[in-house]
Amino acid sequence: MKYIQSPQNPTVKSLVDLKNAQGRKEQQAFLAEGENMAKEALQENAVLTLLLEEGKVEQYRQYILDSIETLVFSKEAFKKFSNAKTPQGIACVCKMPSDVDLKSLGTKIVLLNGVQDSGNVGTIWRTAEAAGFSGLMLDKKSADPFSPKVVSASKGACFRIPAKRVANLGDIISQSKGFSVIGTSLEGVPLKGISLSHEKTMLIIGSE
Repeated sequence: MKYIQSPQNPTVKSLVDLKNAQGRKEQQAFLAEGENMAKEALQENAVLTLLLEEGKVEQYRQYILDSIETLVFSKEAFKKFSNAKTPQGIACVCKMPSDVDLKSLGTKIVLLNGVQDSGNVGTIWRTAEAAGFSGLMLDKKSADPFSPKVVSASKGACFRIPAKRVANLGDIISQSKGFSVIGTSLEGVPLKGISLSHEKTMLIIGSE
């Protein structure tokens, strides 16, 4: 285990960069914070580096694996890249999924059109998993699916349900033959009155 004390350490700076979209794109990685998220990430073999705060090493000893790099930070250094008001002292750098195409999203897909609130995107993601959907597709107006707030709100669904951002949902829908497309509306009928049993289904959820 390597110990990092200074908040100005280059490693800390690279972790801070993961809090913004450009940094995630350049490093092809994202941050998942908190014990539950670390546990989920480890179970899905998504962890590149385990990050611990000094004084919490023994508490989280069970998550330290020989096969995964572990870095220990001073409290000040950990707080520098943490996105939590009260950090739990554990986080991990996770590999960004690659080669996510329409086929890999499966046959039950939730499409987000301009859903900008990070918490809502994460909540929809985990709800989609619970409802048996196999993929999530977002347009460019929706929140970045791998921002810290979305990842946290997904409660681990981000590791199991693939997500893909696209420029135009309309183009995707028009090219997806055989799918039953359902759009949500404030003036629409309750979802319980709609069948999602079709073999191929796209459920569109609009902006807040």
